[in-house]
Amino acid sequence: MGAEKSLYSAEGIPEEGPRCSTVPGLVDGWAKALENHGTISLADALAPAIEFSEAGFPVHPRLIEWLQRSGETLMKGGAYDSPFMPEGEIPKLGSLIRQPDLADSLRAIAKEGRDAYYKGDIAQQLVAGIKEAGGYFAEADFASYSCRVVDPLCVPYRNVMLYQIPPNSWGLLMLMQLRVLDGLDVSSMGHNSAQLLHWLIETQRVCFASGRSYISDPDFSDIPIKDLLSEEHARKLRDSIDPRKVSGKAVGEPRGGTSYVPVMDNFGNAVSHILSVFHPFGSGFIPKGTGILMNNRLSGFTLKEQHPNELVPGKRPAHTLSPAMAMKDGIPFISFGTPGAAAQTVTLTQIVLNLVDFEMNVQAAIEAPRWAVDRSGKRLIEDGIDHSVRVRLEAMGHEFFPPDTGPLMFGSAKVVMRDPATGTLFAGADFRRYAYAVGY
Repeated sequence: MGAEKSLYSAEGIPEEGPRCSTVPGLVDGWAKALENHGTISLADALAPAIEFSEAGFPVHPRLIEWLQRSGETLMKGGAYDSPFMPEGEIPKLGSLIRQPDLADSLRAIAKEGRDAYYKGDIAQQLVAGIKEAGGYFAEADFASYSCRVVDPLCVPYRNVMLYQIPPNSWGLLMLMQLRVLDGLDVSSMGHNSAQLLHWLIETQRVCFASGRSYISDPDFSDIPIKDLLSEEHARKLRDSIDPRKVSGKAVGEPRGGTSYVPVMDNFGNAVSHILSVFHPFGSGFIPKGTGILMNNRLSGFTLKEQHPNELVPGKRPAHTLSPAMAMKDGIPFISFGTPGAAAQTVTLTQIVLNLVDFEMNVQAAIEAPRWAVDRSGKRLIEDGIDHSVRVRLEAMGHEFFPPDTGPLMFGSAKVVMRDPATGTLFAGADFRRYAYAVGY
């Protein structure tokens, strides 16, 4: 793409505005998923979204909270006519947010397919709007785009097989943590005991320290995935942890604005679907006439020379999106995921332990108190964990901080699980944000 590293050398990569986006891959992803696995047309799939965009949806308390926290992004990004902040003001509770431009864009995609977005009028509008505002996209960037269909990574844990998407995703780090924990008698330690939480926190630390620097576009980097997920490497990391005290500092990083949905059906199909514009409200930039809020994924790169995640045209930035699945006896068993930036793999690891080691039901596994790490590397712990456990952990050298975003860094896990014996589906959703489990 047109975003050469030299264009950002003076002031760095911005986090808002028209100069921090990558080519959005979601539309091509929709089209490929439906082409390869779907039973309905793209037009049918988009119909409800078109209806909501045109008719509007009511402003709810959580949206107001997000606008109070991050609405400035829309202003800095140049979205002065944003439907989310008409005339620069936060809308009132219950008022309707209508997005007619977005409805028109979705309607064009429904009629003409993905090419309407990448090669048609929408691409021309996006590029023109971004260029006019000082960005660097060219129509060729959109026309040449094609999302990748990749093989997932997989490791055993107890009696199930865990799956994650490969780099440039952080999903590798979830699997590394579970490889380390697979060598421990987790259930005997007791759920949310000081002993188990110490192992969880230290396992996250050593896995992030070992694997985080490799997370980048595999088309541009040689990533030793096989070695990082090997039993030998897991044993080495496990042996480096002192069971009595903290041995190092945690690693954090990105924040995000992410949505996650898992689905299973009675035919045995399972989907683990995550999408994000990166930061809340992404770049804050909506090219005129499109209604499309652009991401700020370019800010996921670094400008450091020779770094695996260094900004290079045509390269994909590292990201934390980590949709997960588990298989049992070759059949989809669990579909699960969460938003939560750097803490995503931490939350998912705890969900796995709750379901597999402690045999909780789906909702209990989600609602159980947990710990997290924020984007600066600070460790967070929920009040539901017994105070005496926290005292013991602090005596071992752990330091915990109050979350500056309330419960947001603890994620919003959603899980669907199939009973292997009966085929019954169980679903659960997190109370920490707006989330729902629906069966039909």
